Amino acid sequence: SRPARALYTCGPTVYDACHMGHARAYLTFDILRRIIEDYFRYEVLYQINITDIDDKIILRARRNKLLADFKAEHAADYAAVESAVGASLDAKGQKLDKKMAALAATELPADAPSREREMHE
Repeated sequence: SRPARALYTCGPTVYDACHMGHARAYLTFDILRRIIEDYFRYEVLYQINITDIDDKIILRARRNKLLADFKAEHAADYAAVESAVGASLDAKGQKLDKKMAALAATELPADAPSREREMHE
């Protein structure tokens, strides 16, 4: 009888289209489990969690519902919908421009990590 160990991992929180990052959670810990079982000779009870709801999912659902309601209310007037979306995007763009200008105006310390300096440039 081999010694037993339990392995629990947090899996992906899926709130959008599937991508390779989701597979990574399964693949990484499956390889780890195999190493523990085959090399170290432990019996592994492996459990992975898949989060079915969190704040991102709730926010996405709320946005989709609000957008669907807005589209239904203004379905006859597509130009109004297009105008409202354009105005929203413009406002977000202006906000981003202000943040970028503020970031560009700040100076990084001489000992800042290279990654931070690259992002600042």
